[in-house]
Amino acid sequence: NCTDPDAMKRGFNFISGESEDTILEGFTILGGEASDGGCIFIRDSSPRLNQMVFINCKALSGSARGGGIFIEGSASKPVIENSMFYYNQANEGGAVHVTNGSTLEFSNSIIDLGICPSGTGLGGGMFGQNANITIYDSIVRNSISAFGGGGMLFQDSVVTLNRVEVSRNAVTNTGAGINLFGSTTTIMNSRISEVR
Repeated sequence: NCTDPDAMKRGFNFISGESEDTILEGFTILGGEASDGGCIFIRDSSPRLNQMVFINCKALSGSARGGGIFIEGSASKPVIENSMFYYNQANEGGAVHVTNGSTLEFSNSIIDLGICPSGTGLGGGMFGQNANITIYDSIVRNSISAFGGGGMLFQDSVVTLNRVEVSRNAVTNTGAGINLFGSTTTIMNSRISEVR
């Protein structure tokens, strides 16, 4: 629980070049808050996150990126698997924000009710910019962005989606399910439905 006023608001930092041998497993992080990465901040590190739950984490001040997790740096190659994101908020990437040359593998996981409430909000569930992102066997649902990409938004990225369900996401401007700008995207065996 990251809501103790005397405690640091973010759950974990991975900023010391942690490798894939670093495993964080079975934690629930509740109520984290920071300008980037309300629950977890990753820079030039590659931890494996397994069976994690992220609830009500926020990045709504400062640069406001990645309510659940923020990932940056070309040396970052984290794996997120068997995890759940519920009701996380940011201006970019309500649940997950991936940027600056990072590589993300995201599998067997659910993003539910990611929110980007700002008028310029991008990527209610996930936002990727200048990143390599592979998502499979996962669900992005009930997410909302005030400007673009209710479910997900990818810009100048290489993205592969396989067996992904993107459903019941909403946006006030463009791309209720997935919004793509200058990205090389492969989508296989996936479903986009009930967009609003």
